[in-house]
Amino acid sequence: MPLTPLSSDVMDAIVAGQHGDPFAVLGPHAGSDGTVRVRAFLPAARAAALLIPGGPVTPLRSIHPGGLWEGEVPGRPLPLAYRLRLVDDQGRITEIEDPYRFPSTLSGYDLHLLGEGTHFRLFERLGAHPIRHEGVAGVRFAVWAPNARRVSVVGDWNGWDGRTQPMRLHPGNGIWELFVPAVPLDARYKYEILGRDGGLLALKSDPVAFAFEPDEPRTASAVADLSGFAAKRYAAQAKNGENPWNTIDPPGIDAATIERTPPPPHLTEPIAKAPVVLVICVDLKFVASMDQDLERVGVVSGASIYPFAWNVLMAARHEGFAGTITTLATAQEPKIQALLGIPSHVAVCAVMPLGRPVRTLTKLKRKPVSEFAMRERWGGEAL
Repeated sequence: MPLTPLSSDVMDAIVAGQHGDPFAVLGPHAGSDGTVRVRAFLPAARAAALLIPGGPVTPLRSIHPGGLWEGEVPGRPLPLAYRLRLVDDQGRITEIEDPYRFPSTLSGYDLHLLGEGTHFRLFERLGAHPIRHEGVAGVRFAVWAPNARRVSVVGDWNGWDGRTQPMRLHPGNGIWELFVPAVPLDARYKYEILGRDGGLLALKSDPVAFAFEPDEPRTASAVADLSGFAAKRYAAQAKNGENPWNTIDPPGIDAATIERTPPPPHLTEPIAKAPVVLVICVDLKFVASMDQDLERVGVVSGASIYPFAWNVLMAARHEGFAGTITTLATAQEPKIQALLGIPSHVAVCAVMPLGRPVRTLTKLKRKPVSEFAMRERWGGEAL
């Protein structure tokens, strides 16, 4: 049978930001007659429509003056992929993804461990994580708020309006979650929380945030991907036959290509999964950078710090641990400094994940000395 129309109380609660279960109202919902009804809360829209790949444009009708829209799509099964087209008061047309058409990004196993308090890698599931979900780039937000009636993520992209993006509650463990497409890196955000009495609590920063806004008052969390940015560029340049991140040849690919390139797991997972991560720093006030006046990137400063980092690895190996020296995250040095309170005159030189080795180390493959050592001058006789 067809879907039952929404009651005025439910619509008022959605518009007022008081509804604790937005996925029960917003997004696609299937009726037994084969019709899918889609609802969206778009308070800034003067007109709205549904865009389905390979299908006609379906106008949405206003069902509440506060900005609630609805439309029907016959003969389409769930899940339904679509975008929303809206026209604002200035006549500007925008197309957006609907966060309420996406399923949860947390697995049942994750939710089980989170519920019983035995998930030992909370930082991988809670907080703000840039991901691709069903082929769409966005950010997964997740926070634990077991006593809340409603939690919304608010930030630069939605005008800090807590009515627009209320989150999904996972009953039994107090986790609130929402995948929000197209949220850019560095976007500031907080969580807007309603108490059980319906009263608005103060906006809360993310206790599992990976970064905070760089300027005062530094109370807002910020979306960050500390290693992913550099890893994407590295992979994209390598695929294009380039030497990644070299300082002589500019990248032969554009920023959009880099952004579409998934970061290789072997470059990012060691940092994400290691039980211990060391951030190796050097105070630039104590470094003699003899090449600082040359018109190239300085390399002499690392002559003192990287032997130290290597000695740390050797000491860790003596104790049965393995690790590696990585430098991808240094491309985001200002964010690391802000996150860890590192002074601006202290440089981030390396990020070193350490843990128990998962396999026996094999002998490294090296080129013969004659291929890289020369007598007397560059290009001279092989040594």
